[in-house]
Amino acid sequence: MKLSSSLRWFRRGAAGLLLATLIVAGVAVADGGGSLVVPVNAKIKGHSYAEWSAMWWQWAFSLPADENPLFDTADVDEGQTGKVWFLGGTFTTIATDGGAIGIAERTVTIPDKTYLFFPIQNVEASTIEGNGETEEELRDFAEGLADFINPDKLYLIIDDVAASDLSPFRVQSPLFKVGPLPAGNILGVPRKTKGYAVSDGYYLMLNPLPVGEHTLEFGGIADFDGFVFQLQIKYNITVKGPGR
Repeated sequence: MKLSSSLRWFRRGAAGLLLATLIVAGVAVADGGGSLVVPVNAKIKGHSYAEWSAMWWQWAFSLPADENPLFDTADVDEGQTGKVWFLGGTFTTIATDGGAIGIAERTVTIPDKTYLFFPIQNVEASTIEGNGETEEELRDFAEGLADFINPDKLYLIIDDVAASDLSPFRVQSPLFKVGPLPAGNILGVPRKTKGYAVSDGYYLMLNPLPVGEHTLEFGGIADFDGFVFQLQIKYNITVKGPGR
């Protein structure tokens, strides 16, 4: 079981939750018409939110822990391809009284006309980790974990403007393939291990941001029956225009 790059080791007594988020200044996330936030029922590059959530996890799993932006052992542009880039939370956490907190600040330059996709807060269940053998078992396991995420505690701010209701953006992925995993992978299993997984949680797709400088802050809380995970993430984003 993986709770995204932030609440990482819940099964081991700390948690594994990968949280991330984004919004455009002055636009409520729940407002699809004319905003830079892609509506949850829309498709980008022929794929739905649910399908992108599966690809997000495949990207995270494809990078070893010592070359992974979610561990801050690689730049944010590591493994990014095409016109959709992935952002995330952090796998590095600090113990607190009754839980853990993940804190990170990152700086990234992205090309113009690039979409950004990321979990606000999410979880994953896989056959590799023994979370189930069938799709139904994996789906039930992931859903049960995601239910601990408090949608009222999610937040995201871009350029000092806060988003509103994020609850409509919870999606569950289709069943997807994991691996063959690299050496030193984030699951700590042998190289070339393969399996299947399902993801559940809160995700956002952002249309290309305007050329220039942007700041993004996001976070949230998941309460696993008294084990409270908090996330505080900041991105300093430069959108590079043509010829720059």
